[in-house]
Amino acid sequence: MTEPTASTRYELARIEAAAAWHVRMMDGPLDADEQAAFDTWKADSPENAKIFEIGESALREYDDPRVVATLYALRAEAMAARGADLASGDDCEP
Repeated sequence: MTEPTASTRYELARIEAAAAWHVRMMDGPLDADEQAAFDTWKADSPENAKIFEIGESALREYDDPRVVATLYALRAEAMAARGADLASGDDCEP
């Protein structure tokens, strides 16, 4: 099995960050600091905003608690798989 490229790892990190923002927003409104961090993250790259909007659309499409539970589980799985990368200080996480 080949190692993922740096761009693939970065894209996965971007997707994980968008998912993390979605999960955080499901818990309730962002405070001022969180909102500023979210706005900065979205402004950092047009791709961040695009991926977040794709997730937003998917959540509206599948507004079902079972889907949300699956998203939580998939995110946890992805985060566990990336454990070593997270320790490196990846800036894509909210």
